[in-house]
Amino acid sequence: AKVLGVTESAVSQYLKSKRANEIKFSRDEINEIKKSVERTFKDKKQFMKELYRLCVLFKESKTICKIHMKKDSSIGKDCGVCFD
Repeated sequence: AKVLGVTESAVSQYLKSKRANEIKFSRDEINEIKKSVERTFKDKKQFMKELYRLCVLFKESKTICKIHMKKDSSIGKDCGVCFD
């Protein structure tokens, strides 16, 4: 919670799918998130590197596009802003 700058209760709610439960990650993405968490626990200085790594992964898998479309209904299914 401290590394993310949120409360412990917020982290608990994310883990229990009480927050942001509309976002579904693949099994591989969940495994990568877990790896990033483990690396960050070992060395908090790795947080930004791991966050960037996950962003690149989510861009490549187009997961970031799915999240964007869910949050902004004006985005068309043919949006390619991240790939222009």
